[in-house]
Amino acid sequence: MYEIKKISVIGSALMAGWISGCLSLISLVVSIIFYASFLIDSDAGWIIGFGIGLVVLGYIAGFIFGVLVAWLYNLWSDWVGGVKLEICQIAEAEKNKPAPNKTIK
Repeated sequence: MYEIKKISVIGSALMAGWISGCLSLISLVVSIIFYASFLIDSDAGWIIGFGIGLVVLGYIAGFIFGVLVAWLYNLWSDWVGGVKLEICQIAEAEKNKPAPNKTIK
């Protein structure tokens, strides 16, 4: 059994920022597709600019959230105890073996 004692604050923040930013970008693309007819009929420059601004805001908010979560985890892990992981090593032959077919009854 292993325990996570500390989390890299910057690494966590960068990962959270990228995840949040990518989700914001996907949301922007879906919104543009959904509102495509509106964008064609009007002056859509400000709408697209606003959408891009929201994507950038998503990256920044995710980064800040990642810093906060990692900082709080590092602060509280000594009192509460870190996340415990059970890790086992898989033999090379087991990795290449196909998963068994299981049916749910």
